[in-house]
Amino acid sequence: MTEAGTGTHLRARPVKFDWSDTPLHWVPNQPFMTHFLNYFHVVIPPAERLFVRFGREGLERVKSEAVRQALKGFIAQEAMHSRAQAGALELLKRQGFETEEAVELAERVLGYLIGEPTMLPLPEAFWRAWRLALGAAGEQITCVLGNWVLTAEALDRAGVDPTMLDLLRWHGAEEIEHRSVLFDVHQDVNGPVEYPLRVAAIVVIFAVLAGLWVHGTGELIAQDATLEGRRFDFFAEYAKLAEAELAPGLDLLKAMLRYLEPAFHPRDGGFDAEAADYLGRSPGLRAAIA
Repeated sequence: MTEAGTGTHLRARPVKFDWSDTPLHWVPNQPFMTHFLNYFHVVIPPAERLFVRFGREGLERVKSEAVRQALKGFIAQEAMHSRAQAGALELLKRQGFETEEAVELAERVLGYLIGEPTMLPLPEAFWRAWRLALGAAGEQITCVLGNWVLTAEALDRAGVDPTMLDLLRWHGAEEIEHRSVLFDVHQDVNGPVEYPLRVAAIVVIFAVLAGLWVHGTGELIAQDATLEGRRFDFFAEYAKLAEAELAPGLDLLKAMLRYLEPAFHPRDGGFDAEAADYLGRSPGLRAAIA
């Protein structure tokens, strides 16, 4: 890398995960947390397919050759993420969960978010700029989540299924690795309007993802026959997890606020050493090259 998150050596790494021993509640004694994290497998593949699209659109317009090369690596990594997450989604299906409607809802909502379809009479030039801003904001969120999952020792103490934890940490490490790429493209292409677009995009995408996550977690819980119709107060349960360091707490909000600073750049906000260390020892990565 020439600098954190913007280098030209980004590459897709093949991974292999064996889900045969992953239980229904892969966070022991934590059905709410299991399904809260399971929704990641629902919403992330369609989101990352969009990120790949945004990246390809950026290739047509970006001026910096260094950023262009990093963007190619970013596209390859995001495509691999989408395929790996699809394996976890298949696990949910085998466990008896119907996920097609949830995936379709996520795709439909994200489609409206990028103007397809839209009732707003705005030119295509705006939507192209907006899509880059949304992609940069989305990568900020995934970087923050990557920072958390890599360093949350509470996940190890809780006995999280090792295969699922490996998927989340491998994914998080690569999100840290390429965290600056779409941001650099956004700045390079959108120039003088990058800041207002940046602010609007992080507010909108954070709110939309939060709404989808609340709804989607509830839908997965409702399908879990072992819970016998039990219901959870999403916000009360999330607060308990955050207090126990089993979910991102105030650090998530602080990171969102830092994104609003005019001088912000993602290169200053990732755990690069931790990411590189994990990518050197991920069981899923080792299994793919064995």
